[in-house]
Amino acid sequence: SQNLTHISGRPISLVDDLTELNLQMAALKQEERNAILFSILNQIERPPLTSILEVTHKNQTETIALTTCYAKYKITGIDSASGKIEYSFVEDQATSSIRTLQNSLPGVKGAMNQRRSVDIQTGETIGSYSGELNSENHLLEQIFFMLNLKGEEVSLVEKTPHTEESTLLLTSLFSWHEIGLISDQHQAIRTLNRKVLKIGKERYVRLNLIHTNISFNALNKYPTPAEMGATIRDLNDQALIVMTADLWKKLNLPSQPLFELREILDTIAKERDFLKYQGQLLKVLDRFKEIRQELTAQLELLPQNPLILAGMALLKGKKPDGRKLRGMDLLLYLNILATHLGYVHNKNCQNSTDRSAGAHAADKAQHAFQLISEHVFLPGYTSEQQLSLFKVFYSMYLVWEEPEVNAALSTGFVGEKFYHNFFQKNPETTRYLTSWVKKHPEVYLGLSSQRS
Repeated sequence: SQNLTHISGRPISLVDDLTELNLQMAALKQEERNAILFSILNQIERPPLTSILEVTHKNQTETIALTTCYAKYKITGIDSASGKIEYSFVEDQATSSIRTLQNSLPGVKGAMNQRRSVDIQTGETIGSYSGELNSENHLLEQIFFMLNLKGEEVSLVEKTPHTEESTLLLTSLFSWHEIGLISDQHQAIRTLNRKVLKIGKERYVRLNLIHTNISFNALNKYPTPAEMGATIRDLNDQALIVMTADLWKKLNLPSQPLFELREILDTIAKERDFLKYQGQLLKVLDRFKEIRQELTAQLELLPQNPLILAGMALLKGKKPDGRKLRGMDLLLYLNILATHLGYVHNKNCQNSTDRSAGAHAADKAQHAFQLISEHVFLPGYTSEQQLSLFKVFYSMYLVWEEPEVNAALSTGFVGEKFYHNFFQKNPETTRYLTSWVKKHPEVYLGLSSQRS
């Protein structure tokens, strides 16, 4: 309230009472309110947020320290002749996720709410997150952040003396009614896939971009229109072909049909005629469906470990109990595969709010669970005790590290109404919350006050 109503040159504000301020803000039209909030939040520093958990286990106290880092990238131009990319970069800031008419236009303010979580002790990236990536520039901005570029000269080049391969798994968390956002992101990924970035003077990085989509909100309970459902399934199957081929190489398994399909995908990726591309893609997907059961059978013959279990679940599309693999559980299985195959896994949704907040918390909880229990958390393969431990970690990370949730819960004119609305509209986000948090909203606020 002080920032919003500050009188220039004087250390006072027009409104000091938060409740009074909320009432005045509520009286404004939504677009006006968003514009005011955006102008404030877009300039506020967002220093790294560090969470430290101390867990006593087997008479030993283990410390888990994870940091969420923010940054703001903005592509300002790409030279058509040289391929040189002009961009600005600011650490410890992020383009606000408050939506305004100006900010909603593609390429205006940069990818929204870019952030990355890192294990302090090992330097390992746990995951990265952002708002919608519906243009090539937005996608490039997030890729720069995922590659941790800090002002180096970058160009898109054709001829390269040598390259390093960087595989980025981009999981969007949109539902079928946001099919336009899914399609725009997929087209941006298609355009940049297999392109080479020259970073600095001697580093060349080929981008291997994989796109999956996981429906993540209340529309999961409604039937998905057939055409849209088929489009999303085809997109995910295309990604699964690439991931399965990489898995087979890692396990040294033979499958000539699978590797041929992978090569065809690389070949048709260069096809710019949409109808020709789509026709060839459908043939690849139909062939993959024919060999899918055969691939699953190969994995079933191997000694079970988390990587193989994750591969089998993704190929079957089912958990061990036979239920469909989707939502948060699908995300957790993709995390296992991405980690073991050396992918960087990014999650994004519109504005990067509560849906990617849930993904953020799940990534950290899965990481903390493995450090403490020395087991990988895979839904359907854990005991009740292990499940309870994961839920505690997930609840803590969601409560402590997501300002969108905390701010809304502690705001006077939203309060408990938001809390119940949050659960009603986000079953995937709240799937692994502990029962006492679900029954007692005040616990949420109590834990929130411990954030530092």
